[in-house]
Amino acid sequence: MQSLARYDHLLVALSGGVDSSLVAAAAARATPRRLVAVTADSPSVPRWQLQMARKIADELGIEHQVVSTNEIDLAEYQQNDRRRCFYCKQTLYRTVQSWARSQFGSSAETIRIASGTNADDLGDYRPG
Repeated sequence: MQSLARYDHLLVALSGGVDSSLVAAAAARATPRRLVAVTADSPSVPRWQLQMARKIADELGIEHQVVSTNEIDLAEYQQNDRRRCFYCKQTLYRTVQSWARSQFGSSAETIRIASGTNADDLGDYRPG
């Protein structure tokens, strides 16, 4: 938590899964000056997952923003190959960065984005 507390502004990519929810909870306890959970919304995101992310952010008492992503429009994503998840994550992080710039202007460059990626994931094939 100490590493999260050092940021004034922190965005958490909250999918509604266990890992990103744990990061969001740790960030809420670390109390950065501004904490925002950001969840992607697209046809590739199951509705239950979006609802779960909303519920978790609400229960943690943190601001929650839903951003529309367009990975399904990408030809690379439509190929549905092993790198499909890479294009989802790439689109998510680009969209979150763009959203941060629209909200925070030039100070967006100092905002950090946290995700639920953990050491156990590094042994899996999870491009992105």
